[in-house]
Amino acid sequence: MKTLRDRRVAGADWSTAWLIRFLAVAAAASVVSASSVAAEQPQKAASKEVVKEIHQGGYVEKVQPGVDYKDRLPRVAPRTPAESLKAFHVIKGFHVELAASEPRICDPVDITFDEIGRMIVAELITYSEARDTHAGRVSVLEDTNQDGLYDKRTVLVDQLDWPVGVLWFDG
Repeated sequence: MKTLRDRRVAGADWSTAWLIRFLAVAAAASVVSASSVAAEQPQKAASKEVVKEIHQGGYVEKVQPGVDYKDRLPRVAPRTPAESLKAFHVIKGFHVELAASEPRICDPVDITFDEIGRMIVAELITYSEARDTHAGRVSVLEDTNQDGLYDKRTVLVDQLDWPVGVLWFDG
């Protein structure tokens, strides 16, 4: 079985390997599906009051007065990187490896890779509706000792408004 550290993988296998690495990064950042968390918690009966619509730009949020949404989506305790790796259900023939975790990476929203294996990450440090937070950044992570873990981070640009994607082109 090839490992993700085998940098000689080509074609679709290479893309699959990096996708699996991205999933490991997301797990290390304690990304948990809201639907799975909500399914585990008992739901309170919804109030029969009129639904209130809150308009925010082009987005409309429907809120029922009297419903305590805190109980529907409770806070999830953060996981260690090792605990996050154990939480994956991996199909036969594949495995998950940790590539980066906090504090080296924080709240990743998109990643891409360059031709020499560096990870370029868009990070939205605090998710906020406040327009003047400038809390995003783009970082470049490098694996300097070739052990499969990104051990060096360089902030490429910071104080960004809502970085939601990165595209690395032509080195």
